[in-house]
Amino acid sequence: MAPVFCGVDLGSTNVKVLLLDEDGRVLSRKACRTPRLAEPDGVATDAEALLCMVEALMIAAFHDAGLSSPLAAVAAAGVGEDGVPVDGQGLALDRAIPWFDRRASALAQAMAARAPWRNAPLPVALDYSRTAAKWAWARQHRPEALAAATSWVALTDYPAARWSGRCFMSESLAARTACWHVGERRWMDDLLADCRAPPLPAVVPGGTVLGSLHSPRLEAAGVANRKTAVVAGGHDHPVAAFAIRQRHPTAIVDSMGTAELIYAEIPEDNGQPPPHPYFAFSRPVWGTGIACLGVTELSGALQPLIEDASDLGSAFRAIMAGGSVPGGPGQGPVVRNRLEEMTWDTARRLAVLAELGVPPGPLFTGGGWARSDSFLRLRASIFGRDIHIVTEAELSAFGAAFLAAHAAGFSPPVLLGERSISPDPDWARLYAG
Repeated sequence: MAPVFCGVDLGSTNVKVLLLDEDGRVLSRKACRTPRLAEPDGVATDAEALLCMVEALMIAAFHDAGLSSPLAAVAAAGVGEDGVPVDGQGLALDRAIPWFDRRASALAQAMAARAPWRNAPLPVALDYSRTAAKWAWARQHRPEALAAATSWVALTDYPAARWSGRCFMSESLAARTACWHVGERRWMDDLLADCRAPPLPAVVPGGTVLGSLHSPRLEAAGVANRKTAVVAGGHDHPVAAFAIRQRHPTAIVDSMGTAELIYAEIPEDNGQPPPHPYFAFSRPVWGTGIACLGVTELSGALQPLIEDASDLGSAFRAIMAGGSVPGGPGQGPVVRNRLEEMTWDTARRLAVLAELGVPPGPLFTGGGWARSDSFLRLRASIFGRDIHIVTEAELSAFGAAFLAAHAAGFSPPVLLGERSISPDPDWARLYAG
């Protein structure tokens, strides 16, 4: 049988699995809600329950695709900051606190005011979402688990660590802790000491083959065997961009999901750029250079419009359903003004990329908020450039499967569907003026 590769996306909302064959065809997609457990001060995730869910989705996708031979390789992408302390067997000692949980807000604010953080070349701004803040919070509120830990594993890396029997951290996830020096590829010891980090595993680049897959459940189902390669993946946005950039090496990716994230790469490895208010820095999941990631909370701005009971909400829902954006550039109505404000913010971020050393390239977009052509035409008119739309709905899982294939020595074609939206000439002229 021809080799088949599996990509896993451990997202904030959903867990997704995608199977890709050596001809670049998607054979199956499966998804379910990310498991959450209520806690007195927020929510959390049981890492073993998450692993069981991933394996159940892999088995379902395997049977859905009608496969009879074990998978050739598997890699996982996902959220950047969640993680768990583990024991000497690699088993989780505590639940994972999700990145969006705000219980560490006050502590992170106090940490950020201290000298080690004020003067450090941080890859990301220190706030409640970073792993460093979660480590400091856990030392105060859950000290037993961290005291017993022999290592720490990011939640996205947990399935691969359990399958391979190897504790590790994908490099694009190390950057999300706020303690990794991206340019010099090392931990900043003074920051680790300040947040009282647990022992940390080896940091490995995306695409590293960790070993063969060992899982009684997957082996019994015929999904995997001792020849199935386990591959390090990483942060979901860089993994998704990796797939697009295989066809368009200079592509800039504007992901319009729960958060809007602009992804681009500085090709020359000249060290970590200085902190910037618009961008965080990381490493690409494959290859050299510096990854630039600019994040805004898009859903926080647009979701209230979807749920609004007034005429404003009705107008926005009509746009997202395929209707035209009413009014003209800078002339309202209110729904247009809101969309223009958000788009101008993105335009300012795109303009900064050239200052950071990112070469010009085509602009790609995807995600749930990119489904309205009229909204995208407004954005293209403000940007003054075409927007290319990727039609693969599970781009992070697709990228993870593609990364697994590359690491295993295969080069499937990138069969991503694409279409383009051009600026409205009249709108573009008025916006440019």
